[in-house]
Amino acid sequence: MAHQGAAEYINDHRKSFLERYSDLLYLAVATLGIIGSIFAGLYTKVTRIAPEKASELATAILDIGERTANATTMEAVDRLQDELETNPAKCRDRTARRHHLQRWAGYVQARL
Repeated sequence: MAHQGAAEYINDHRKSFLERYSDLLYLAVATLGIIGSIFAGLYTKVTRIAPEKASELATAILDIGERTANATTMEAVDRLQDELETNPAKCRDRTARRHHLQRWAGYVQARL
């Protein structure tokens, strides 16, 4: 016969929190992962710009940038800036647009 303390330790039927709920926690984490993946896929599908449209936007921005590089007066640069600002589909990010035009305006001023 074993020592009473050793027998109680070996025959202990009390379960810890993780022993009781490990299966439930595993299923909850797996379910949340699947739900998160579904929402991420839907968000990407809804907010994504079509590749053709993105290509058109890039081409339009490059064209305006090229015309800005070839501009000889500040009025021409201002007209190009107005063209970008009046048609938001050509350049959606206002900060990037402003930075791009300021850089080209500095380049044009240095050439004049």
